[in-house]
Amino acid sequence: MLKPIIVLTVLCNLLWLMQCTFSKAAREIPDDQRVTYRPLYEEPRFQEPLRFAALDYPRLHAAMFYATNAVRVRHDVAPLTSHPLLEQAAWRYALRMAEKKFMAHVDPYASAHLRTPEQRVRAAGVVNARSAENLATYYGIQYQAPERVYRTPGQKGQFSRTRHGRPIPNHTYRSLAEGVVASWMSSPPHRANILSKNALQLGCGAAFFRDEKGFPQFILVQLYQWGEPVRP
Repeated sequence: MLKPIIVLTVLCNLLWLMQCTFSKAAREIPDDQRVTYRPLYEEPRFQEPLRFAALDYPRLHAAMFYATNAVRVRHDVAPLTSHPLLEQAAWRYALRMAEKKFMAHVDPYASAHLRTPEQRVRAAGVVNARSAENLATYYGIQYQAPERVYRTPGQKGQFSRTRHGRPIPNHTYRSLAEGVVASWMSSPPHRANILSKNALQLGCGAAFFRDEKGFPQFILVQLYQWGEPVRP
């Protein structure tokens, strides 16, 4: 299991977090929402290896969304619906953190009205933002720190487990999405967001970067809408 660097999660507007009791009938998944948690192995488009020079970000965002809902369904929690404004805010923030080389729920470089998750969601066009955010970094190759690796001769940015060995394979869209969701599930605050019955909608975003050693990595962002559906 890869062990990504995960920062603490933040829950915004705690007054919106209600104690809810759901009957078994209330937790049953409507037929029209089943597409939101279709297992990733059923989607051939998610089996393709990541190509770092030509990433399909919407596909990666969708894989993260499906992987999250698959976990919710396994825990008998209704799946979330996606919303493009949440995805837009998540993606923009992932790109910003990769560009500015930081990771935090509060943006230290932003103006005062764009620093928090809820402020960023409002700026994306959500008038009733009630937000929670998960953040993580994750390797783009099937590597586990601090495993010893070697740079592949003549191949910039590639690594192998033995000298002159084959390059470590890239993740697929599926394996990256499932891996980062599994790592969030191993962290109690992130797990609470993923499995919350107060969460209604979700947007996911990702940004590629290379660290100081040249390892391909991603910054991953989840933005949840709590309490009531997004109103643009």
